Amino acid sequence: MPSVVFEGGYHVEMPNLVDTVTEGQKVVVSVRPEEFSLNPEGMECEIISRTFLGKYTNYFLRFGEGMVLEDQPSIEYSQDLGHVDRIFAVGEKIRLRPNPNKINVFTQDMEQSLIKDVKRYDE
Repeated sequence: MPSVVFEGGYHVEMPNLVDTVTEGQKVVVSVRPEEFSLNPEGMECEIISRTFLGKYTNYFLRFGEGMVLEDQPSIEYSQDLGHVDRIFAVGEKIRLRPNPNKINVFTQDMEQSLIKDVKRYDE
């Protein structure tokens, strides 16, 4: 089954990739903050800051080398406080799994989606 392999070896099976994707092809992966879930087998990251937003706490995260675009300041994870056992501390390491059905995959130049049936709408 086709998959996306992140730096550090974490991989996610992606049956919805277009057939033109080749093994070893470099891609850009995009995941919205609400599409991450805590998972002991997920990607490790470190909490660098957090913001309480009432029903949610947003954590700003640092991932390993090569996991984030160079001009991206940080990645966020939104924790729904109505469904938690505890709030995490700055400096703590957590593991997150992206929802494979909500991952966006693009060519390295970010000009084309590599997800089946996604159409580009030019202005």
